[in-house]
Formats: sequence, structure tokens, C-alpha cells
Amino acid sequence: MFLIVLPESQKRSDLKEKIETHISKTSFYEASDGSEALQKMSNDPPHIILLSPDLPKADGFTVANSVLSNPKYKNTAIILLCPVPSTDTFVDEVVRGRVQFLADWKNNDQLSKALARSLNYHTKENPKEFNLRFLSPGDTLLKEGEKGKSVYIVQNGEMEASTLKDDKNVTLGKISRGEFVGEMAYINHEPRSADVRAITDCELIEIPMGLLDQVLFQKPAWSKALMQTLSKRVRQNNERIKS
Repeated sequence: MFLIVLPESQKRSDLKEKIETHISKTSFYEASDGSEALQKMSNDPPHIILLSPDLPKADGFTVANSVLSNPKYKNTAIILLCPVPSTDTFVDEVVRGRVQFLADWKNNDQLSKALARSLNYHTKENPKEFNLRFLSPGDTLLKEGEKGKSVYIVQNGEMEASTLKDDKNVTLGKISRGEFVGEMAYINHEPRSADVRAITDCELIEIPMGLLDQVLFQKPAWSKALMQTLSKRVRQNNERIKS
């Protein structure tokens, strides 16, 4: 759930549309000033607040400080729609990923990265059996040679797997919605066999390696998705050998 706090109605609508191009199946509510924002969020704490520093009644920094100081909002991330201040503002929270400064929300790359980092903060602060993981284009999910701790299912977006061969980056294939990612480390109990990065905005389900056996037993649809993924990997490997 997103709370958008901007004085101008048209800008709120435009920002909402931009967010919807990056994040699927989300909900919004709005406020036109800082006082209204604090009142609305007290009834229904948002996952992420996007707000301008220049707000009537209570400015954006006042709202941000209220959120950060109230334990009720400990899982809420903040995106301030302005350049990074010249003074050291919210340094610790910026490092943690809870606070972001976004100078140009109309820039798709900047908005995508800010949303991904904020959503990852929110899901990390809400531990569950499965977590959601968000990536923006160009973000790396897996690195070849690393120890595998989780397996992923792509809910939305497209990714690409690659490996280094003779000092050249070789593309192994695309990974799309419904496919598993990182499953070979689970099957072989070996380090990651390839780099995997996001081509588009991606939303993934993250499953700890130790829970996967239980998950596959309880969720036949996921077992089928794993088999389909493995079948695709074998087919891609055979095609590379033939070429």
C-alpha cells in the first residue's frame, strides 16, 4: 500500500500511474498536505510513503520525522521527492534503505530503483515464511560462485542468466514469469552456476533453501513449475551444445 502526499492532484495521479508501471497489484491512498497525511496513516499505516518536502500545514521532513519516531510505523519506508540535502539528514535510515531521496520521479530508472529498495526494506522488516524480493532493471539477483541460500520464483518481470567463458560474458537464457531461479544450487548443493540479473522490473517470491522440500510437498503447482523450469534448462543446454 502506498501513500502519496503532494499538494497537486494532477501530480498525485501522474505519480500513481508511474508506480503502477513498475509494481503490480498495489493500492493507493492520497493526501494533499502533511497534516492530512498523518491523520490518514494513523488509521491505516502504509508500506511506503512518497511525499514532497514542500507541503502545507506540516512539511515533508516533519512528516518523515513523525513516521521514524513512532514504533507504529516501524515497517514503513519513506521516499522524499527531492534531491539529497546538503546536510546529513536521515543518514542511518538511508543506509538501511528505509529513507530514499528521489530527485526526479518522472525518471523511470530512478523511480524503479527507489521503489525496489523501499519494498525490499518493507518485506525484510516483515519476516514471513516467504518474502517478496523486488529488482529494478540491471539489478543482480545471483552471482556465479556464491553459496546459495534461497530459491526464487518469478512472479513478474524478465531476467537473464549469464556466465563467464574464456573471459567473455555468455548469455545462457532468459527467465520469465512462473519460472524458478537459483534451483540448481538447491539440487546440486553447489555454489551458484551463473549470474542472474533483472532485464525489467521484477517481483520474486524468495524461499529459504531449507524450506523448499516442505514447500514443494505442500504446493503441487510449485513442484510443477520447478519441473517445467528444469525441462527448459535442459532444452536450452541442448540447443547450446548443438550450436
